[in-house]
Amino acid sequence: MPQLVGNSWAWFRAFLSKDGPKDRETRLTLVGHLRFMQGNGRGCWAGARTIGVTTWQNKATVLKHRAKAIEEGWLVPAPAGKSRRPGELWASVPDGVTINPKYLAIPVLPDRTGCHTVSDRSPDNSLTPEELSEDEKAMRFA
Repeated sequence: MPQLVGNSWAWFRAFLSKDGPKDRETRLTLVGHLRFMQGNGRGCWAGARTIGVTTWQNKATVLKHRAKAIEEGWLVPAPAGKSRRPGELWASVPDGVTINPKYLAIPVLPDRTGCHTVSDRSPDNSLTPEELSEDEKAMRFA
């Protein structure tokens, strides 16, 4: 039974890992679903044409690989009564696929309120001096 994932970026890392789908078209279809998902891995009700436009796939390819992703456990239909729209899909991982817990941490602001955007860095990750200097360089060009 697939396990729901409460963080879309953790799910992204999982399906692009070595444990993810072996077929690149299925991975691309999952990237398309991610683009229309909420940060908590829920709420993707985009149609196959919409996902196809985003991923440069045709409708038939999206439908084929969406069905494959559901069969493998990378997407699950929203439980009855919990979805906002018909056909809503939620992020999940198949049995045997683990997600690194550091990617499930919810980032917080200094005043301990939750961030409104998903961060790639969890609060326990500290930057090295090299990373700090890279960030400073990037800010100069922004």
